[in-house]
Amino acid sequence: MSDTEQTTTQDVEKVVEEFGESVKEDIASLEKKAEEVIDTATSKVTASVEKVSEKVQEIKKDIKEDIKGCCPYSASGEYSICHQAGKICSALKKFPCNDCCNKVLLWDDLIQTGLLFGIINLVFFLTCCGKYSVLSLVGYASMVATISTMLFNITSHVLNKYVNTISIDNPITEKLKTLSFHVDDAVIEKYVRATGELINAILSVAKDVLSCKSLYLTGQFALFFYVVAKIGKCLSGNAILYIVFLISFIVPRLYLEKKQFIDEQVGKIRVIANDLINKVHAYIPMQQSGSSSSSKKSN
Repeated sequence: MSDTEQTTTQDVEKVVEEFGESVKEDIASLEKKAEEVIDTATSKVTASVEKVSEKVQEIKKDIKEDIKGCCPYSASGEYSICHQAGKICSALKKFPCNDCCNKVLLWDDLIQTGLLFGIINLVFFLTCCGKYSVLSLVGYASMVATISTMLFNITSHVLNKYVNTISIDNPITEKLKTLSFHVDDAVIEKYVRATGELINAILSVAKDVLSCKSLYLTGQFALFFYVVAKIGKCLSGNAILYIVFLISFIVPRLYLEKKQFIDEQVGKIRVIANDLINKVHAYIPMQQSGSSSSSKKSN
């Protein structure tokens, strides 16, 4: 090999080495910048999480203070009857029909809600005053719908056969053509899952109450069941259902219409209730049985 070729080879190797070193330096600098970016992002995320956690704690504290006026045992957290009722309500909200029920109870569609309100009132009137049973009402309603469909079809065939200028369309048949008499498996699974969660929530509350997880929680439910028994003794089952029905259809919409006035009155009542509750609290120990037993074990 000549001297010129050796020199060229050495120059190429030197260039390659310099290029390799520059590439390594670039990679090292990129790795360093990536670590800095990751550290900066981690610190920002950690700071954001801490701020969110602090905000959530503040909100929980505010909610707890707000509830304290209407629930004397709210300081007990999960040992409050309001907390246990909230678990059941959370399970109810997971049903797919929750949004539709809210729209109905808030009278978003006046025709739909008004029609449903009138039908339910008619059913209550017939069952209470007319001495009809629910089964007989379902039978009569189905019979009327079936006979009406038959009469429309017969009348339509007769007019089409003998009077060509007149035709009657069956509104029920036309309406049924646009309806789908099929429930998807996904919808059924959602209802089954929501029903399971509701049952589990009720069983969880029943277990805490019957196992006397907290004397105060069991005592609150005992008082609640006593009030329910007294109401059931004074009113019939139909009357209780009708009152619940009226409250469900009237109170939500009334609150939306008179929200400011109702909040002001509730605030005044809450102040009076707070004074009474604070006086009662002097005679009611708020310590849970679980904490007392744990203190005994530690001793």
